[in-house]
Amino acid sequence: MRDLPKLKNPRFREEPRKKGNGVKRIKQGFFKLGPNAQLYSGPKEFRCPAGPGLSNVPKDGKWYDVTPYLLRCVLNGDLAEGVPQAVAAPKKAKESDK
Repeated sequence: MRDLPKLKNPRFREEPRKKGNGVKRIKQGFFKLGPNAQLYSGPKEFRCPAGPGLSNVPKDGKWYDVTPYLLRCVLNGDLAEGVPQAVAAPKKAKESDK
């Protein structure tokens, strides 16, 4: 069996444990459609579910909790690890506009 790929840019979210005072760190990855989307029908029609009970991965990508299913999709080419686009900060008003 092939090894699952390692994420290059993971992030972690902390969730309180049910018992005790500790927190558990859950790894998340930013996934977008992979090369198979271009190969078959294009990103608009290509559907790759993010897992059982989850909707399709949007073509711009989204943060998901890392699961073996998603890593297998990356290995098969249905998904790819991406980097979220930076959202531009709102411009500050000039002093002369006040």
